[in-house]
Amino acid sequence: MSQLRDIQFSGKVNECPIDHLRNFGDIAHCYQVKNVNPDQMKLYLFPHSLTGKAKTWWWSEIPERTVTNW
Repeated sequence: MSQLRDIQFSGKVNECPIDHLRNFGDIAHCYQVKNVNPDQMKLYLFPHSLTGKAKTWWWSEIPERTVTNW
């Protein structure tokens, strides 16, 4: 998961969310777990790619279990 920490997105003005999603996709593709499809893995990993106010937004504004597909 250290790779995810290297690309964390915090929502600052100088950060590009599209670039973050591209980088996240490249890294998430490297994580494979038996019997877990790639989209499920992305959903699990995505919050770990956030920090600061972006992570706060995710945990406070997105109701648990409402994002069900990538």
